Amino acid sequence: YREGSVVAHFWLILSLPSSHVEKVTMQRVNESLWRALQSFGERGVEDRADCCSYLLLLSSFSITGYCYRYQSVISPGRVVLRGPNTQRSSCLWHLRAPVGSQLELRVEWLLPECRDRLAVYDSLAPADSTLITSLYGCSRHEQVVQVLSSADWMTVVWKQGQYNYKDPFSLSAQCSELLYVRKDGIQGTLQTPFYPSYYPPDTNCTWHFTVPSAEYGLTLEYEGYYLSRASYTQACTQGQWLIQNRRQALILTCARQTPQW
Repeated sequence: YREGSVVAHFWLILSLPSSHVEKVTMQRVNESLWRALQSFGERGVEDRADCCSYLLLLSSFSITGYCYRYQSVISPGRVVLRGPNTQRSSCLWHLRAPVGSQLELRVEWLLPECRDRLAVYDSLAPADSTLITSLYGCSRHEQVVQVLSSADWMTVVWKQGQYNYKDPFSLSAQCSELLYVRKDGIQGTLQTPFYPSYYPPDTNCTWHFTVPSAEYGLTLEYEGYYLSRASYTQACTQGQWLIQNRRQALILTCARQTPQW
């Protein structure tokens, strides 16, 4: 590591009896923590504290209110999540299911128009590499959206576009055991598991089709998708289809879900 300082951010969650809610203010919490940190102060140095081998600059210490929600989802029944604090410009939800399970998030837009944005991640920390989907602006084309995780954690981040007195959306979640589906025999209709949900990154489904002889052809019809030919510089954000004849790729396309009316 190079010489320098680190700006540390941490969450402090306080659980209070209803009788003490009005007594505990942001100012009181700030003052209490300030006094506690001062007890670790260095002699002769007023604005520094040595706490657990960390040198803290007290003059830069501050507490700000933030909208944070944590929800443990342990039953297969749908759990309604607490909405965002519309007095804040953003909010973060951490959803957790039992180990060996996956999460299914249901988003329902409640307003005809808004400029809010929801980003859903397939991990504990929001990162571009684990982004499942990003929803914007109370889409009337997709009033209800379902999003799947690959494991037992999911993170949802909300960014407020403009102030609303009412919640622009509702969130609910449920968990289920991870399923590994294999289809054998003749199939006239195939569909991706949990269709039409959005899928986490690096999810792969493979189908193999066999015809009686080379004189036969094969026609694929897509319901709920429209395809566009992929280019070398284009990133497929909602799925990629690779159609090949034996081992030779014939078509590489990007897929987008069509509105579900």
